[in-house]
Amino acid sequence: MGAGAEMSEAASSVSVVSETKVQRSARVVADELLAAVNTQRLAELEQLRLVGELVDCYDHVETPLIEGAARLVPSGGDGTPAVDEFLVKELAPLLRLSEANAWQLIRDAVNLRDRHPQTWCSLLLGQGQVWHARQIARACAD
Repeated sequence: MGAGAEMSEAASSVSVVSETKVQRSARVVADELLAAVNTQRLAELEQLRLVGELVDCYDHVETPLIEGAARLVPSGGDGTPAVDEFLVKELAPLLRLSEANAWQLIRDAVNLRDRHPQTWCSLLLGQGQVWHARQIARACAD
């Protein structure tokens, strides 16, 4: 069977599903959409919190014996912990981010948590959105 036949079979099954689909009220769909948005926001906050916790796990390195060994580098602005420079090499593929985006996430997480504790607490209490707090942290970065 060729690719076209597989596509036709898939398309026909979709049309059968859509023909038998029961029309739901706009209110039910809107409520589900709101629940999905809230779930996404909570997941974004949890990701940011866990990145900060991971930074705490990478706050030391063994004494380098050879050139090129891990070293501590700043994780964010003044008042944030130093971090093993190789954290980003592990975090980037874990989150399917570029290394540059992974570093930005690390900086935003520690800057918010350690330099902007009131904003961080507001986030943890559900009073704000992660994207907005991250913009605040970047605007205030050294």
